[in-house]
Amino acid sequence: MIDTNTLEQGKDFDKLPENYVIFITEKDFRGDGKPAYQVERYYVDDHRPFSDGTHIIFVNGQHSGDDPIGMLMHDFSSKGANEMKNAVLAERARFLKETDEGHSEISRIEEAIRDEGRAEGRAEGRVEGRVEGEAIGMVKGRAEEKNSLAKR
Repeated sequence: MIDTNTLEQGKDFDKLPENYVIFITEKDFRGDGKPAYQVERYYVDDHRPFSDGTHIIFVNGQHSGDDPIGMLMHDFSSKGANEMKNAVLAERARFLKETDEGHSEISRIEEAIRDEGRAEGRAEGRVEGRVEGEAIGMVKGRAEEKNSLAKR
């Protein structure tokens, strides 16, 4: 699905850009104590790389340390901007949490997420309603057909 938005129709697949999908996990799901785990695709039969330009990284959210990932995880779990080590991240957090403009921006984002969720819910509801309506219609149709047959 990532590739569908990055390649124009009719273009060769070798024109796809490199894609990195990064998951930040709450815990060290592998238990190896590493800051991150990289996943690459390969052919099962001969273990050669698939080389499709997709890279997956699982970041260990429990990792702490003085390395870049450790400092980022520290900042992500900080309660306030004053506890953060990264100045750019701290400044953005301070803006969003401590200013009226930041609160407005967060409200707009939350509203967009809510509206998107509502639209998805309505679409799912319409599909479920159609399926249920068709099932009820089939039952009623069979009953009417039996009544009609009995009258004939």
